Amino acid sequence: MTQLKKQEKSVLVGIDDIKISDDIRAFATEYQILIGNEFDISLLMAGMPADIAEVQNDHAISFLLRSNRIQL
Repeated sequence: MTQLKKQEKSVLVGIDDIKISDDIRAFATEYQILIGNEFDISLLMAGMPADIAEVQNDHAISFLLRSNRIQL
């Protein structure tokens, strides 16, 4: 990520069929750290509305509720 930042590159991470899991929690923790360190990274998630709501409302990754979101 540091090399990409030096090259002024952006990263887009896409996750399809999102469901809450320990792996998603771990990824979200790392994602939040990258955002906090001002890396140019975006996250695109898709899934069933109930599964997305479960991810958004998980206490371990509640920062997603405060992030910029676009619902299609």
